[in-house]
Amino acid sequence: MLESRARALWIEAALPSPTQQAVIRRDGRFVARVDFLWESARLIVEVDGMAKYDDPFALRDEKRRQNELVALGYTVLRFTWADVVGNPARVVAQVRQALRRAS
Repeated sequence: MLESRARALWIEAALPSPTQQAVIRRDGRFVARVDFLWESARLIVEVDGMAKYDDPFALRDEKRRQNELVALGYTVLRFTWADVVGNPARVVAQVRQALRRAS
């Protein structure tokens, strides 16, 4: 549901279409499946609900994964439900700025 809201936000803001549920690999090895990827800008956007943090290892694993993505040259932006629903203009501005910076 949150991914659908974010996708609608990208469309409403006339942002370039990202690839959804993109798989990132390094030397053929699976690194991550990300919510949204703008490959030409090396930009990843993740939209996170809080339920996954019930697992005590989820935050640790997420940080390791994000560090690996950054080491591969990606910019990773993370937004919560409160961001996407409560402050969509700020979310769009941050994504737009990251896309501009990459071009």
